[in-house]
Amino acid sequence: MSSPSLAAVPGLHTGRTASGLLSGHTHFLNWGVIQISLTNFVIIVLMVALFVLALVLPFPQGHAEPADDAHPAAPIDREDSAHADR
Repeated sequence: MSSPSLAAVPGLHTGRTASGLLSGHTHFLNWGVIQISLTNFVIIVLMVALFVLALVLPFPQGHAEPADDAHPAAPIDREDSAHADR
Protein backbone atom coordinates (compact mmCIF):
# COMPACT_ATOMS: atom_id res chain seq x y z
CA MET A 1 0.00 0.00 0.00
CA SER A 2 1.47 3.43 -0.97
CA SER A 3 0.86 6.72 0.76
CA PRO A 4 -1.01 9.42 -1.18
CA SER A 5 1.17 12.07 -2.81
CA LEU A 6 0.81 15.73 -1.86
CA ALA A 7 -0.30 16.60 -5.38
CA ALA A 8 -3.39 14.44 -4.89
CA VAL A 9 -4.58 16.46 -1.86
CA PRO A 10 -7.27 18.91 -3.01
CA GLY A 11 -6.65 22.57 -2.15
CA LEU A 12 -2.91 22.11 -1.53
CA HIS A 13 -0.67 24.06 -3.89
CA THR A 14 2.88 22.78 -4.05
CA GLY A 15 4.16 25.19 -6.70
CA ARG A 16 7.68 26.53 -6.23
CA THR A 17 7.11 29.90 -7.91
CA ALA A 18 5.88 33.06 -6.26
CA SER A 19 2.35 34.08 -7.05
CA GLY A 20 0.50 37.38 -7.14
CA LEU A 21 2.56 40.56 -7.16
CA LEU A 22 5.86 38.74 -6.86
CA SER A 23 5.49 36.75 -10.06
CA GLY A 24 5.99 39.72 -12.43
CA HIS A 25 9.22 40.85 -14.09
CA THR A 26 11.45 42.99 -11.88
CA HIS A 27 12.58 46.32 -13.31
CA PHE A 28 15.99 47.69 -12.37
CA LEU A 29 17.49 51.17 -12.62
CA ASN A 30 21.19 51.34 -13.46
CA TRP A 31 23.54 54.29 -12.77
CA GLY A 32 27.05 53.08 -13.47
CA VAL A 33 27.91 50.69 -10.66
CA ILE A 34 24.65 51.37 -8.79
CA GLN A 35 21.77 49.03 -9.52
CA ILE A 36 18.44 49.30 -7.64
CA SER A 37 15.03 47.83 -8.24
CA LEU A 38 12.28 50.23 -9.25
CA THR A 39 10.19 49.25 -6.22
CA ASN A 40 12.99 50.03 -3.78
CA PHE A 41 13.69 53.33 -5.57
CA VAL A 42 10.03 54.38 -5.25
CA ILE A 43 10.02 53.48 -1.54
CA ILE A 44 13.20 55.49 -0.93
CA VAL A 45 11.79 58.51 -2.79
CA LEU A 46 8.57 58.35 -0.74
CA MET A 47 10.54 58.13 2.53
CA VAL A 48 12.68 61.17 1.58
CA ALA A 49 9.56 63.12 0.58
CA LEU A 50 7.90 62.27 3.90
CA PHE A 51 11.03 63.37 5.78
CA VAL A 52 11.12 66.70 3.92
CA LEU A 53 7.42 67.26 4.64
CA ALA A 54 8.04 66.58 8.33
CA LEU A 55 10.74 69.26 8.34
CA VAL A 56 8.73 71.84 6.41
CA LEU A 57 5.21 71.49 7.82
CA PRO A 58 4.62 73.18 11.19
CA PHE A 59 3.70 71.25 14.28
CA PRO A 60 0.10 71.61 15.48
CA GLN A 61 -0.18 74.46 17.96
CA GLY A 62 -1.56 73.72 21.41
CA HIS A 63 -3.55 76.08 23.59
CA ALA A 64 -1.45 78.67 25.38
CA GLU A 65 -1.50 78.39 29.15
CA PRO A 66 -2.52 81.52 31.08
CA ALA A 67 0.39 83.47 32.56
CA ASP A 68 0.96 83.24 36.31
CA ASP A 69 0.26 86.79 37.58
CA ALA A 70 0.98 85.98 41.21
CA HIS A 71 4.71 86.72 40.83
CA PRO A 72 5.26 89.10 37.93
CA ALA A 73 8.85 89.49 36.85
CA ALA A 74 10.23 92.99 37.34
CA PRO A 75 11.54 94.60 34.18
CA ILE A 76 15.27 95.16 34.06
CA ASP A 77 16.29 98.81 33.95
CA ARG A 78 19.47 99.00 31.90
CA GLU A 79 20.57 102.36 33.33
CA ASP A 80 20.28 101.18 36.96
CA SER A 81 22.27 98.01 36.28
CA ALA A 82 24.99 99.99 34.46
CA HIS A 83 25.43 102.38 37.46
CA ALA A 84 25.48 99.55 39.97
CA ASP A 85 28.67 98.13 38.46
CA ARG A 86 30.66 101.35 39.15
